[in-house]
Amino acid sequence: MSNELIADYNLLPEDANLQLLRCTLVVSGHVLAEDKTQLAGQLWGRLQSFAASEIQELLQQAHLNQTTWLRPLTSSLTRPDGNLIITLTGHLSSVNAIAFSVDGKYLISGSSDSTLQVWDWQTGVEVRTLTGHIKSVNAIAFSPNGKYLISGSSDSTLQVWDWQTGVEVRTLTGHTDRVYAIAFSPNGKYLISGSSDSTLQVWNWQTGEVIATFIGDSSIHCCAVAPDRLTIVAGEASGRVHFLQLEGA
Repeated sequence: MSNELIADYNLLPEDANLQLLRCTLVVSGHVLAEDKTQLAGQLWGRLQSFAASEIQELLQQAHLNQTTWLRPLTSSLTRPDGNLIITLTGHLSSVNAIAFSVDGKYLISGSSDSTLQVWDWQTGVEVRTLTGHIKSVNAIAFSPNGKYLISGSSDSTLQVWDWQTGVEVRTLTGHTDRVYAIAFSPNGKYLISGSSDSTLQVWNWQTGEVIATFIGDSSIHCCAVAPDRLTIVAGEASGRVHFLQLEGA
C-alpha cells in the first residue's frame, strides 16, 4: 500500500471509521509491501470485530472484489486500535541496535545484514540505507548535536556517518574483534567503545585517534557515561562492572 494513500487519510475530516481504516493500512503495511493482493485478507482479519455499518460495508465490498481467497472467519490479526503502531521491514537479518534521531523524526536500525537503515518511522518509509560495514552492525549512537551517527560492527571497526546524506565520513580502527557498545561523552568530544577484544577505547572520533585504552578480563558488552559527566561505566562478560575516570570531558 502506497505511503501517499496512507498520508491522504491525514487530510480527511476527523472520522473514527476513516482513522480506523488508516491505522489498519499502516499496521498492515509490511504485509502489503510484499503482496498487495493480501489487502482484503488484512481488512477482514483486523476489522471484522468492529460493528460500525461503514466498516462492515467495506468488508463486504472487499469480499465481492475477490475471486479465490482465504477469508478469516474471525478477527485473527492484531486490531488497528491496539498497541501496535507500525511494523518496519527491510533488513535481511536480525536487528541488533536502534536509535532515534535527536529530533525524534527518524529511526536508525543496525542489522546482522551489515547495513544501517534510516526510517521515517511514522510512515514506515525507508529513507536510505547506509552500507560500509562487512559484518554485523551491533551498536549505534548519535553525536549529541544529532548531526553524526556512529556504528560499531563485528568487523572490528566503528564508522562515522553523516546519516542525513548517507556519506561515510571516516572509519575508526583500533579494536581487534567485534565492537559491541558505543557511547558519547556529554560534550560530544569523545567516543567510547567496548569490544570483545576485552578493551574499552576512548576516541577523538573527529580525528580517529585513540586517546585511552582500558583492558578488561573479558568482552566489554556495554558502556555509558555517568550523570557526573566524568565517569565511564563498562560492563563485561565476566560479570564485572568497571568505573573509569574520563579526563577532559
